[in-house]
Order: sequence, then structure tokens, then C-alpha cells
Amino acid sequence: MNTLIFCSMFLMSATPSLEAGQRITLDEVLRYALTHNRTLKRSTLSVARQRATVKQAKAMFDVQVNAAVKGVDVSSSSVPGEFMTVSEQREFTFEAGMTKMLGTGANRSMKGLLSVKNSCQLSDVVT
Repeated sequence: MNTLIFCSMFLMSATPSLEAGQRITLDEVLRYALTHNRTLKRSTLSVARQRATVKQAKAMFDVQVNAAVKGVDVSSSSVPGEFMTVSEQREFTFEAGMTKMLGTGANRSMKGLLSVKNSCQLSDVVT
């Protein structure tokens, strides 16, 4: 049945005319139909889109890894008109984590955090 459909699509499309007695194989008919038939091209594209959708849906279950790094800022300045110095150290943070969606739809995650807080020091300058 499929052979009959492909053959009829081949013969009905704009094809170079065959000479009397010239033979064409079924493979040639199928190759021509796959190359020139717009409906078949659209179906092939539709199948490709559906495969991409399935791949995207499966990707939800891949492990996701994330990380964030912040910096350190150390500064020191003298107080005008005074014999004092102010030193500051600002926060440093490193955070990393992994998340995986389970088949049930629940998320399983693991995170780690390392942090150093802000400190400020006032000191006398000895001359």
C-alpha cells in the first residue's frame, strides 16, 4: 500500500517524462519522493521538532550545578585631624550547589556556603 502511494505521488508530481520502455526502480521512486515532496519534508521536520521536545523534557531531569563567588575588600584610611586609622574588611562568600529533579517531580538539592563577615577596627597611630 505504501509503495502504491509513493509511486502515485512520484508519477503525479512534476517529473521528467519517462521514455517508452524506460524502467525506474522502487528505490529511485522513494528517493525522488523524499527529495521533492513538500508534504514528506514537512512531516520529517515535524518529527524532528517532536524529538527536540522530548529531549527538552528529559533535560529537566539532568543535574544542575551552580556556583557563586563574591570578593574581599580591605581598606584602611586615616581620620582627618586625628591620630587614628580606620581599617575595614568586607565579606567574602563562596556558594556552590547541585539540584536534581526526581521522577516524582520533587527536587533533591545540596548546597554549601562559606562566608566571612564584615569587620571594622579603629586604632591609634603612634608617632
